Amino acid sequence: MVELSEILARHEAFWLCKPADAPLLGMSRWAQISAAQFDWGLPTSEGLLAPEMLSVGHLLPQYEALFADRPLDDDLCWPAMPPTAIPWLEGMLGCPIRYSLPSGSFSAEPAPVDLLLNLGRAPLEGNPWFEKLLEFVDGLASLAHDRFAVGLPLMRGPWDLAAALTGPTELYMGLIDSPDTLRALADICGDLWREVASNLAARIPRWQGGFVGFLGLWAPDFDPLQQDDASVSVSPTLYRKVMRATDARIAAGWHRTIFHLHSAGLQVLDEVLDFLDGHALNVDLDPSGPSAAQILPLLRRVQDRHVPLHLLAFDYGLAREMADSLSPAGLAITYQPLDPYADRAAHPGGLRGADWAGGR
Repeated sequence: MVELSEILARHEAFWLCKPADAPLLGMSRWAQISAAQFDWGLPTSEGLLAPEMLSVGHLLPQYEALFADRPLDDDLCWPAMPPTAIPWLEGMLGCPIRYSLPSGSFSAEPAPVDLLLNLGRAPLEGNPWFEKLLEFVDGLASLAHDRFAVGLPLMRGPWDLAAALTGPTELYMGLIDSPDTLRALADICGDLWREVASNLAARIPRWQGGFVGFLGLWAPDFDPLQQDDASVSVSPTLYRKVMRATDARIAAGWHRTIFHLHSAGLQVLDEVLDFLDGHALNVDLDPSGPSAAQILPLLRRVQDRHVPLHLLAFDYGLAREMADSLSPAGLAITYQPLDPYADRAAHPGGLRGADWAGGR
């Protein structure tokens, strides 16, 4: 049996892109749409969600069942996170949150942007969505009692938050027609992102001497995931002129950050790599996105820059091809099957990088 200390040493080596015999590899217990995993205890199957409708006590036993005495997902760590389906930051910014349990979705509706720009953002203290988020973090930390890691929920980056506030069409039009206004809005969203992350970094307990982020990567320092899905539809030039500075400012605020892109949005890769010194890149391999042959040269470029690389793959064959084609140094892969329970049954021994070593 592999010792936990040995696996965590491999995680530390991942951040430094040290030579490795195999990538970090795991199959996550978190379903692609985590909303479908929980009995939420909500009064109706769909409607507008208020933070007081979420019961931490109702959900904690379900986290215990999901933990099942396993702190690891193969080579990766299992983080207990406040429900990742909830748009926490969007709620803090004033977006109405709508839920539909039959479809397993929680989504933010646009909010009054002019009010936010004119008055600035209200302080976090007393914000009901922020208070509920803290309640979840404290509840999970008490439940974990050092047995497993507690991590941040999914925190969408400043441009994704701006898109939620305005609506995506208005965001893309504004990037061209009124870039200064959109940049000011994204900066307000970025300030919120940093403030929430800083508060949670001080609140989340260390596990095995470090922290575990959204993707199951252990690090000796706090390692938040910074998402920028909004950049998927912009040109490298527009990203550099309008969006890059806000993203770079957030990344610079942490010793370790994981920046998230989709394989369909790697046209901004070079711009992003320029501010990822010491940080990592996560790329979701979109099932309908570019082929492996198209993206492998780009991913090798990431590795040539000695940037740690995490890949999220929804197809087993594609995950295996990536492991066989890329250097194992500074490489981690999460295989996230669309039906995690059926696929875990197909791989009862789990997935470990050592089993896939030597393909390159």
